[in-house]
Amino acid sequence: MWASRRNFIRNLPAIRRVISKSSPPVSQHGHSAHLLHRGLLLRFSSLMSDYCALRHLSPLT
Repeated sequence: MWASRRNFIRNLPAIRRVISKSSPPVSQHGHSAHLLHRGLLLRFSSLMSDYCALRHLSPLT
């Protein structure tokens, strides 16, 4: 479990780069794009924490 979390933390910069590439530039749409970007990051991080919690609780691991 800890190895996968370490891998995820190591991959965070790449993940952020992918998300920032897929979202429109902030200067184009101003504040709304920034809020959308933050929402994506928050949703993604909550999904990852749910996944890690499920992996931790799962009897299969």
